[in-house]
Amino acid sequence: MVHIDRPLRPSFAEYTPSLFIGTKAGRLGQGLPAPNTGVPIGQVTGDPRMSGWLATGSPPVVAFLAPLTGPNQAIGTAMLDAALLATSEMAAADFELRPYDTRGTPQGAQFAAQAALRDGARLILGPLFAASARAVAPEARAVGVNVITFSNDRSVAGGGVLTMGFLPQDQIRHVLSFAIDQGYRRVAALAPRNDFGIAVVQAMRATLEGPLAFAGATLERVAFYDPQAGDVSPVVRELADYEARKAALAEQRADLESRPDDPLAQQALRRLQGLETFGDVAFDAVVVAESGDRLRAIAPLLPFFDVDPGRVKFLGTALWDEPGLASEPALLGAWYAAPGRVAKQDFTRRYQAIYGREPHRLASLAYDATALAAVLARIGRETAQPHAGFQQAFTQQPGPDFSLGALMNPGGFAGVDGLFRFGPDGLIERGFAIREIRKGGAEEIAPAPEAFTQPYVALPQLDVPPAFPDQSRLEVPPAGQPVQQGAFRPSVPGGAQARR
Repeated sequence: MVHIDRPLRPSFAEYTPSLFIGTKAGRLGQGLPAPNTGVPIGQVTGDPRMSGWLATGSPPVVAFLAPLTGPNQAIGTAMLDAALLATSEMAAADFELRPYDTRGTPQGAQFAAQAALRDGARLILGPLFAASARAVAPEARAVGVNVITFSNDRSVAGGGVLTMGFLPQDQIRHVLSFAIDQGYRRVAALAPRNDFGIAVVQAMRATLEGPLAFAGATLERVAFYDPQAGDVSPVVRELADYEARKAALAEQRADLESRPDDPLAQQALRRLQGLETFGDVAFDAVVVAESGDRLRAIAPLLPFFDVDPGRVKFLGTALWDEPGLASEPALLGAWYAAPGRVAKQDFTRRYQAIYGREPHRLASLAYDATALAAVLARIGRETAQPHAGFQQAFTQQPGPDFSLGALMNPGGFAGVDGLFRFGPDGLIERGFAIREIRKGGAEEIAPAPEAFTQPYVALPQLDVPPAFPDQSRLEVPPAGQPVQQGAFRPSVPGGAQARR
């Protein structure tokens, strides 16, 4: 058990935290407003068994489950450090954050959850990986304790389990919405044939057929490639219809050359000089579901096969929010969705000042989840009323409110990764900014929202069959059409795109 009592703990009057409740509700250092929501604190929106314990007379205990040993120890330790920072900055003096080591395995996570629940945990933060979250869920569900997992696998959400990880759905919804507002209507996808790539395509289809259906935009083409392949140029070549467009150019030239006495034909022929293809591709925007060195290797293949970045907008996810992408000319002018930077930079500065190192990119998830728990613990204790009847004679101090009604505040919360809220399906919705890659680096061209102005809309998880081994291009089937038997089901996600 770890009791947080750092000498560096600032008072709430001295520190202005970066997480607040609701929309423009004021910050904790300036008072404790009630959430800006139509759902009162403590009201349960789902199964009442998921309401959490409202224990009395005891400090709020929150369990933190992470891989503190094993191959993912560095990630788990960085996340725990961020959680401790949030506790020191955000929590009341009697708030207890108790870390438990999952060892990075489902069995370790199950044992950790059992220990945490025996110790009286009223909310579980973590674990990190989806398989571990599945092992923890039934243990917590049996006693009515909710779980905020750091996984980005939407399949683990629901039944008292909320996902804190960055989901492709939100990022795709934001970047497609912005692109459509700018006039782009025919969209394609270039994605690895793994969990992440399929999730991106599912999100594209669900978004275009759901919240953005009114715009009339369409998913024209999808190309999957083997994430382990060294050369994906055949897939990009097929996506770009390169051979057909090259043949169209040859046919056009032959026709013009057959009319040597026609000055207009000869003028048109001269305009074809230097071209490799004729005609446009079938799309005016393409989502490239990659990052890092792999993205830098794949992006130039698109203009190589005559997908002109000046005519086709390249789109990406928050995985593009890294230094160095501006060095690839093909990506200049590309757009991607990512969290706002101001609060994140402030968090990074504070983290570095205390720990002497850069935070891991997932550390902010731990900070926001812990800060949320600390806020709800304080509000629950300050707003809950004494029990009715004979119990009014007692002066028991009410406990924290970690119910689904409180956690799913439709007004949302603002943390270091920006605005977020949990939907009734347990999935997180985030407010993202839009950035454009320019020569000097990525610049924000559309700010992240400051408030949720629309009701939560759940995106369906639609089936998207991958390409057959001998086929790199596919037409996405109508909504509801199942994946046919024998279709690819990824077993080992690859690289940075792996679902946790």
